[in-house]
Amino acid sequence: MRRVMGLLSVVFVLGMAVMVAGAGRKRTVVAVFDIQTKFLKLSSAKRNMLTELLGQELGVDGIYQVMPPGDVKRSLLEQSAESHKKCYDEKCQVELGRQLPANKLVTTTIMKTAGKCRVMASLYDLRRQTTDIVAKAKCACTEEGLVPAIEKVAAKLRAFGTGGNSGFVEEIVSVDLKEKQGAVKVSAKDGKGNDIAAEVYVDGRKLGSAPGTFKVSVCAKELEVRHRKHGRAKKDLSIIERKLSSINVKLQGGGGGLQWIYSRPAGIDFTKSEVTVAQYRACVKAGRCTKPKTKSDSKYYNWGYGDRDKHPINGVDWNQAKSFCKWAGGRLPTEKEWEAEASNKGSREYPWGGAKSTCARVVMKEGGYGCGRDSTWPVCSKASGNSVSGLCDMGGNVWEWNSSWYDSTKKTRVVRGGSWDFDDTEFFRASNRDRLNPSYRYNSIGLRCGRSSQ
Repeated sequence: MRRVMGLLSVVFVLGMAVMVAGAGRKRTVVAVFDIQTKFLKLSSAKRNMLTELLGQELGVDGIYQVMPPGDVKRSLLEQSAESHKKCYDEKCQVELGRQLPANKLVTTTIMKTAGKCRVMASLYDLRRQTTDIVAKAKCACTEEGLVPAIEKVAAKLRAFGTGGNSGFVEEIVSVDLKEKQGAVKVSAKDGKGNDIAAEVYVDGRKLGSAPGTFKVSVCAKELEVRHRKHGRAKKDLSIIERKLSSINVKLQGGGGGLQWIYSRPAGIDFTKSEVTVAQYRACVKAGRCTKPKTKSDSKYYNWGYGDRDKHPINGVDWNQAKSFCKWAGGRLPTEKEWEAEASNKGSREYPWGGAKSTCARVVMKEGGYGCGRDSTWPVCSKASGNSVSGLCDMGGNVWEWNSSWYDSTKKTRVVRGGSWDFDDTEFFRASNRDRLNPSYRYNSIGLRCGRSSQ
């Protein structure tokens, strides 16, 4: 209760500041109705808190003059106690909204499906009797998940209202990036196939204007393209009437779904798994990597199989490994960095601890090559063999190229971790090292990338 009352106080102070800042400028008045829930049990206090937060976020920057839920209820009660009935659907709330001194109405529903929640907020124009925009956000069904989701939908509603007479957002199109990174080419077209101006946002941060190519940071989740109508309503109808009919978003480069994990022992980020066939293929398609050895060279190479996208790439030399990591926004780890993570700075004999190497933890030669499969395994198949930071296959599956030279002759590079065709437990120790000519390509050699911590 104290938290709710504190939030109400903040909303009141913020509302007064917005009213002062907006003096002399006519703004759209938006009434915020109580958030409704479907298939989700939420206490009245939490629902009220989220509703107040929505009103607070809508009032940021003075784009809207917000009627908080408390003012909405008081206004309706002043007209008729009977009219302030509980509304459980949007139609009912819209009918009540017509009795308010507001231009627009926000109705919001939180729906739980398949263990996840979806927040949906509709901005309804009471004069035109049409819905301007529906803003959506997915999240976990917890307070920690719902709060940023409410902030996100409020930002989308505010974006619609920005620009005043000089233009406003016509449409927001969201694209799930699936935690990818790299160069993203974005274009927006009108009905005649002409490029039109649009704004590009990634995870709520503006990158620039489309058409254009933008660098997306690591693990980006959502890209938004916001088409903005430009010009004044009475002077530039040709531009005003151009509507977004298509949007093209193309990920040109970057990790193919690489997951980076911070290693406290090493002080850098590593890719969670060894680089997979699918991830390496994305680099080849981007023209930044050359093809590895293929199954036509030997059945033990993973490149060329239709069912091995999740297996580690093998048959790559040191320069190919280096090129991939550079394309993915990283580099090959040094030998010192690799061992720091694998040994937890010397406190572990093996990446997983002190137990001996067996197929319970390592893809190795036990009961036949690759634990009897006669091949590598999909990455992260042996969770009990993970390192202290949760990295997969630091022991087994494939050897991993490091950036370091093996010795002062500078003729061979370091490889670490052991592979699916070795049976001696010594090869899987965190301290074990081996050497190979940088041009060497074999079915037991792959890679893992590192990068400066982000």
